[in-house]
Amino acid sequence: MSQVGPANTTITWTPRGELSEVIEAELKALGCNEIVQAQNRDECVEALVQHSEAPLVLDWEVGTENANVVLRAAKGQYRVETRPICLLILEYTSQAVGVAADYGVLRMHAGPVSRITIKDCLKALFIEDEVTREVRDTLVQVAEARARNEWLVALSLLTDLHQKMPGNERLVLELAENLIHDERWGELDTILKALVTQDPPNIRALHLLGRARMRSGDFQGAIELLQRAKIINPLNV
Repeated sequence: MSQVGPANTTITWTPRGELSEVIEAELKALGCNEIVQAQNRDECVEALVQHSEAPLVLDWEVGTENANVVLRAAKGQYRVETRPICLLILEYTSQAVGVAADYGVLRMHAGPVSRITIKDCLKALFIEDEVTREVRDTLVQVAEARARNEWLVALSLLTDLHQKMPGNERLVLELAENLIHDERWGELDTILKALVTQDPPNIRALHLLGRARMRSGDFQGAIELLQRAKIINPLNV
């Protein structure tokens, strides 16, 4: 492949020195000419703002709070998926999996890493970047339409792409946002059921369903859903 991501730039942040060297070497081997290696949270957030579509490789070992801040910043000004994200963790936990789903992480690798595993993970990330780019571009258009209060335009964009990709969770979640706006409570339960009953449940699906419960006057139901979400990721404001 000629380039690994938009603007041929990739952002990385890991406190593990040897891992940082391996990631850099493999990114260069894949053809990435510009690698922004953040040394702290502020540097990482600044790089994410400057490079709005650049892929992000993040190590969970930066700390749960730092990871949440960075992943929120990675979603950009429209708070939607504008870039491919790879999350490296030492072991799978419900919290890490839930956070990854909440922030639209494309690839997650758990356990020991080697040059081969990093190479495979990065290659898979950039392949998925190409596959999901249409979805991310559409989500940006949806966010822009909503900012103009053009909810019907947003619904049309989402419905058309969802028909092509019915299994895409991000499209389902954004469709749910539109259904809340239109107060279509029955349809909302139907499309979110699979996401709130999976293990672990999708955090944003819990949030959306909780909002819907509040809007419809079911405050106890809302509390139960939001408490479930808080257990998985208490740092998601």
